[in-house]
Amino acid sequence: MPLELVSAPPRPVSRPLVMPRWNRSLPARLVRDFSHATWINWFTHTFARMRVDGLEHLRTLSPPVIFAANHQSHFDTPVLFAALPRRWRRRLAPLMLKDYFHAHFHPEEHSRAARLSSGTQYYLSALLFGAFPLPQNETGLRTALRYAAELAAAGWSLLIFPEGQRNDTGEMTDFLPGVGLLAARLKIPVVPVRLRGTGAALPKEANMIRRAAVEVRFGPPLRLAGRNYEALADQIERAVRAL
Repeated sequence: MPLELVSAPPRPVSRPLVMPRWNRSLPARLVRDFSHATWINWFTHTFARMRVDGLEHLRTLSPPVIFAANHQSHFDTPVLFAALPRRWRRRLAPLMLKDYFHAHFHPEEHSRAARLSSGTQYYLSALLFGAFPLPQNETGLRTALRYAAELAAAGWSLLIFPEGQRNDTGEMTDFLPGVGLLAARLKIPVVPVRLRGTGAALPKEANMIRRAAVEVRFGPPLRLAGRNYEALADQIERAVRAL
């Protein structure tokens, strides 16, 4: 699933964006916890021979934090959930690129089959991973930022892929300033995360997943402040690259 922090030309908003607060309800959290404890983690470990390092950096932390990771594959999110201890993954909310679900949010422009496929993927992402949409226009971005603040106030951590695109070659691209803005506005620690091997398991253009060695490495938390969001994003990027 794409969970990308992107920078793109503004797109007009056809209707107010409603965040999926329903996925924080008790029934939704019970479904999510059960799914991860049974088939989702089983599926992830079936295709990812996982090595996880750096969990000791989380032992002295309490939620909320921002997990900022490089982005190689749609497989990144399940792998990160599987790598985290239960106390972290049960209150983790990834940001997902709203435009990936264009047919769901703009049904008038798409066929019934496209709307059904897009809507199903959107609701499953929100239910099974607690994800919420990140719009590309300024008004929608403000809505997403307010919702992120609401999540943090309720003790939920955020998962962000600040490159804004998947890169399954293993090479990282520059982090976009949105992650610096979030860190500064929310005033919560940023945990850098380096992923390796997920691009081999599920390359960008592939339709089928295959078994691969996967590494997840967590770094020491960063506590950031200031209004130079590009500089803050650069600092987070350097921390991820160093892992």
